[in-house]
Amino acid sequence: MKAVVPQDSYSHFLLFNICNAYESVNLVLESVWIAVVREIWCHKNKVIFKSGVMDHLEIFSLTLLKSWSWVSSKVQITMFFVFRLVS
Repeated sequence: MKAVVPQDSYSHFLLFNICNAYESVNLVLESVWIAVVREIWCHKNKVIFKSGVMDHLEIFSLTLLKSWSWVSSKVQITMFFVFRLVS
């Protein structure tokens, strides 16, 4: 099975931008991407350097919390955002 993957992280980040979408929609998508990448990075460091245990639920929960927190301070569509992620 072959997959087409971006060459670098910036190219991957650009995949989370929808042409002709409202700016707020792209802001939400981009913030989720940043939150996911950051939480995976921080969790990996916790596992490696602090003898932590891999916990996928913790990564997802912290990603949801941090991206919602950031987006809710920037955009007025917070309730839609939380509903779509939870449902």
